[in-house]
Amino acid sequence: MKTEKILTRVCYLVFSLGFILFLGSIFSFMVMNMSGEQPTVQSIYQQRLFVIQMIHFMTIPGLALIVAGDILLLSGKNRPFAKGWMWVVQIIIALLVVNSAFFIVPTATAVNKVALEQLKEDTIQKEYLMGKNKEDILGAINFLMAIGLLLVLIFSRLRHKAGINTK
Repeated sequence: MKTEKILTRVCYLVFSLGFILFLGSIFSFMVMNMSGEQPTVQSIYQQRLFVIQMIHFMTIPGLALIVAGDILLLSGKNRPFAKGWMWVVQIIIALLVVNSAFFIVPTATAVNKVALEQLKEDTIQKEYLMGKNKEDILGAINFLMAIGLLLVLIFSRLRHKAGINTK
């Protein structure tokens, strides 16, 4: 019994650390995009180097920790799938993984290649602007899904504390 409780807390810790990394990367992208200065080809290239590092060191590991914590939690004795809200959590996590792995990462990689070409030619290309716009939209979708996930988890916890059946 006590071991199961410790394992559950470890699962929540892993999930929380992943969520912090994931949201932290999104917030850093948002702050970077709010820069008021007119971008130069050089500053765009430097920004892209930062973006690719953030994806590899925060976004992907954060998402991996979210998935790992979730899998560990689901493998426990409590079987949280019995609660209806957990299905919503699983769907949101799956959508985050799909959007990040199959849309954002390839788009960011393509935008980085264009940024390198721009640096060589010293001109901002239309392909860069279109790719960056797509990347920003996909990132906004991830942000909204992550906030939705957070709200579902907070709401379910509040219902649990209030003694309301969460099935």
